[in-house]
Amino acid sequence: MNTSILIRTTALTLGFAAAGVGCFASYEAAARADGGYLMVAAPVVALAAAIVPAYVEVAWRARQYVKAIALLAVFLPCAATVFYTAVERVHAAKAGGEAQRTSLRQAVDRAETELAGAKAAKTAATAAANRLRGLEGKACKVACLSAKASETAAASRVAVAETALAAAQAKAVTEADIKQPDWLLPLALDITGMALIWAGFTLGRAPVPVPAILTLGQIAARKGVETKKRNRRLRAKARRNGPKLAVSR
Repeated sequence: MNTSILIRTTALTLGFAAAGVGCFASYEAAARADGGYLMVAAPVVALAAAIVPAYVEVAWRARQYVKAIALLAVFLPCAATVFYTAVERVHAAKAGGEAQRTSLRQAVDRAETELAGAKAAKTAATAAANRLRGLEGKACKVACLSAKASETAAASRVAVAETALAAAQAKAVTEADIKQPDWLLPLALDITGMALIWAGFTLGRAPVPVPAILTLGQIAARKGVETKKRNRRLRAKARRNGPKLAVSR
């Protein structure tokens, strides 16, 4: 199998696969946004954005520059429409995850605040209980018993707050130092589809021959060569016809 044919076939296959994903994404976005004729227009525009670059090159190589520029003008809004639609979809998909991670981090902050308050309350309860620490039995009256109960409750609250903080920290996920921008995946998908379809239609094609521009000296030399060839043919024809004319006389 010819290598160039295999390359063009695989390029077209991958290119139309990427373009198909873009068409489906455009269709789904139009269906969620409004519906109606836009559900048909969106995938058509996405497919046009993937194929038109090949048409631009064909028109340019055929020296149809006006058509090439017109096709390029068609390509730009189509590509922009597909690109921004995909960016919006990626942003919406990421927004849910980012909101969830933000909520979990806020839960950690609240748990830390509660733990700090519980520790402060325990410190105060321990200080109050220390003043009555030596009293036991009948000497430990209501105030003494209340202080000890407050200390125990404060210690229990600290333990609960620490458990809650540990659970919140286990669920919270920090943001990565390097994050993929929302536009990177749509851009890669669009460029892949456009470039591979373009390559599949035009890769390995022989360039259109450009007519040579001859100088005056080259034109004169070529005419001289043609004149010499014509004179040789005439002389050869005269030699062949000479004996026939003599016999006829």
